[in-house]
Amino acid sequence: MRRCLLALAVVLGSAAGAVVACSPVSNNDAFNCQSDGQCNAAAGGACTQSPSGTSFCAYPSGSCDNGLAFGDTAGVNAGQCVSATMGPMAPIDGAVAPLDAFKQLDGSDSFCYGSASDLQVCLPSSDTGSDRTLTGTIYSHGGTVNGTTVTSSCDSVVTSPAPSSLEFCVVSGHNLTLNNLTIEDPSGTTPIVFVAAGSITITGTVEGNSDHGHSAVGPGAFANTTCTTAKGDDNSQGAGGGAGGTFGTQGGNGGEGGANNGATGGGAATQVSSSAGAQISAGCGGGSGGQGNKDGNNNGAPGKAAFSGGVVYLIAINGIDIEGSLDVSGEGGGGGGEAAAGGGGGGTGGFVGLAAPQLTINGFVYANGGAGGGGADLDLATKKGPIVFVQHQYGGTGDDGGSDKADGGNAGGQFAGDGGDQPGTAMAPGGAGHDGKQSQVQGANGAGGGGGGGAGGEGVIWTVGSPQITNPTHLIGVVVQRTDAPG
Repeated sequence: MRRCLLALAVVLGSAAGAVVACSPVSNNDAFNCQSDGQCNAAAGGACTQSPSGTSFCAYPSGSCDNGLAFGDTAGVNAGQCVSATMGPMAPIDGAVAPLDAFKQLDGSDSFCYGSASDLQVCLPSSDTGSDRTLTGTIYSHGGTVNGTTVTSSCDSVVTSPAPSSLEFCVVSGHNLTLNNLTIEDPSGTTPIVFVAAGSITITGTVEGNSDHGHSAVGPGAFANTTCTTAKGDDNSQGAGGGAGGTFGTQGGNGGEGGANNGATGGGAATQVSSSAGAQISAGCGGGSGGQGNKDGNNNGAPGKAAFSGGVVYLIAINGIDIEGSLDVSGEGGGGGGEAAAGGGGGGTGGFVGLAAPQLTINGFVYANGGAGGGGADLDLATKKGPIVFVQHQYGGTGDDGGSDKADGGNAGGQFAGDGGDQPGTAMAPGGAGHDGKQSQVQGANGAGGGGGGGAGGEGVIWTVGSPQITNPTHLIGVVVQRTDAPG
């Protein structure tokens, strides 16, 4: 008996196309099923656990007390009645498409994991490899980091369906353990997906975030090309702060500059899109602060626009167990680095996809935005005899997003504005930057302080299908349940 159906799939190393899906068995082979959908030789087929613990296809039988008998692809169990204590496996169709076997037109086999409408990874065989423990730093894309050339850590690559069409770095294994792992992307364009035919376990911290302590941004942090985060307006007497990025929730507005010649506009945060969370996407970075009194004082710069967090997707046939933390939070905005400059806006949290029938979240998943940077104040000039001493009052850098509330960067002085805070709680918008103040002091050194940058909004966390979730409140971000994902 050989069962085939026509399907569409994205296969590594080949374009999407019409392929024939077959259970890779003949009459004399034993086929270990993973879902009811693979048991289609007759109506009522069910993937059922055998006495040995291995699962085979069973079909309705009037001669069996339990009403089911193992089919002829069940090896030594073929034709035997299913014990009433066994019964069909709990279906995981819709949570993740497990081990769907695709027979290619050229006769080669490949096995596909995940949902074809969201993200599917097809491999040359049913075995994703040996058990692996990943620790240290890995890279979703090759490039140069701090003057050193690094190579990609990918086993292969796969492209997500349109309209996102993102090229993912694939890392696979039978069972994967991610322990104190940092994922960086020198290109900023390549998200990462971990695929396991068994389970994925996270211990310690897994960092796919963007922060000031990393040498590169999180995986795929630059992959969203639709972001339009506003910068603060320039003004040598007090520039505006940049807006925080918007993704799952709205970022904070940048604070106004405190110029004596009229308040300078801070960047206005973009509203949340009606399609936010509907497709795999990176977040948005913050806007840069407005330029202050650069020419008259120093060679500094306005507050740096912060980067969003990365994109990390997990696919596991048996389950995902997060005992530590998975962090895709955004970077904090930079402080104003010249007289009266505005602070930079914080970046949003990134994106996490969790595709498995069981999600055990004893730790946490964080997709928080970063805080805004503080505005710079006027330079202080003190004359001692013939010598004039100039003291710069630059703004402080906003906290990176993460496990705790992210505080905005401190204002450079009494006339500048603090950066906006990020509350660090699920569904929270970014806080607005504080306004600079007028000093009523005229002169070449500027007349007011820069506004603070706004904080970045929350990122997005997908739970694919209808998984059983332990501690769902430990998912800190905008959670979207992808119940329409086909199995």
